[in-house]
Amino acid sequence: MLIKICLMATLAVGAWAANLEALAQGAGKQSRLYVTEFEVGADPFKLELREALRARIEEGLAATKVFTIETRLPNEADALIDESAFVSRAAQKGIDLIIFPYVDSFTCFREARPITAMPGKYNNKAKCDAIMRVRVVSAKTDTLRTSFELDESLEKRLGVLDQVELVGQSYQVSDPNDAVANLYRYPVEMASGSREFVELAQLLSAALANSVYEDAYPPEVIEIVADQLFISRGSRGGFSVGDVLTVQSRTGKILYRPVTKQKIGEAAVRLGMVELIEAYDDYSVGIFDGDISAVQKGAVVRKPQG
Repeated sequence: MLIKICLMATLAVGAWAANLEALAQGAGKQSRLYVTEFEVGADPFKLELREALRARIEEGLAATKVFTIETRLPNEADALIDESAFVSRAAQKGIDLIIFPYVDSFTCFREARPITAMPGKYNNKAKCDAIMRVRVVSAKTDTLRTSFELDESLEKRLGVLDQVELVGQSYQVSDPNDAVANLYRYPVEMASGSREFVELAQLLSAALANSVYEDAYPPEVIEIVADQLFISRGSRGGFSVGDVLTVQSRTGKILYRPVTKQKIGEAAVRLGMVELIEAYDDYSVGIFDGDISAVQKGAVVRKPQG
């Protein structure tokens, strides 16, 4: 069962990478990326696991074929002390984007629940959860490109137990008088080579790479005919007939902190919405609902948030 689940996860990640490679074929660009050392939240997260997760993320970004992953910079811990100085040093080395990951939690536990139809038997499962926040900073302008949160979970059925195996700290939750609700749970000490860690790290890596790719190389308007927009992404990139998307300017007003005058981002101008009426493999066509004269080639097309 475990081998089958691992194979399915590997195939899913492989299909994701092939899809991103197809999206990148027309981009003709490469950005130099740097992934910083992980910051960690309240949950303990061993250095071994942080480094293993960082390596997985770098592999996922490299799999897009549009990012070059830079080698580790000296004095990397300076990023936690003086981020602007670190970003400036990275820009001098030709790095385009810096990824600052923050791990809120990364936990795994085993769960045993009684089977009502089989007295004395327990379903045994592994459940893992990870929450990670990510900031992507432009090294050249020292501005925030995007930020997002990743919340990934993994659940695997491990088989049937004849008795509850108490490993480490174990406790009983729910109502002990209710056999259906009776649940036993204990934490699992993860290692970088464990199946649970590897598969959860793959899920995080794929989600992070997809979000960074979407920000760096968003679909754009490539042609305008009457009220129709031709967009540089199609069904292979996840677009379908009927999708309603936001069209916005590629550049916008630079935002600064009022006291320090530090650049914090760029506010793009929303131009209107487009509804897709045709979706081919590598491009799509939609009807624009706003002032078509305000749209220029290169305008960015995004799926609405929320």
